[in-house]
Amino acid sequence: MKRHYFWQAVDGIGLEHLLLRQTADGIFADSWVIGEVEGEPFRLQYTLRCDRQWRTRVVTSSVLTPELRHIVVTVDEEGVWTD
Repeated sequence: MKRHYFWQAVDGIGLEHLLLRQTADGIFADSWVIGEVEGEPFRLQYTLRCDRQWRTRVVTSSVLTPELRHIVVTVDEEGVWTD
């Protein structure tokens, strides 16, 4: 299964495109968001990897503002989150 989702900001400027894929290995989401906060533009890219029961296993996020910020968070089988 592969689906595309699009959102537009209700207030201000903003768009999102999310690609959701379900495979034998699990569920994967990949998204790009663009917009502005308090007059400052931003770009955000994030991915989610879930197991077949929709439990989150890995989250990555990168924000491009004047500087690049990147984080990767993982979840183990016992539900412990680490970055």
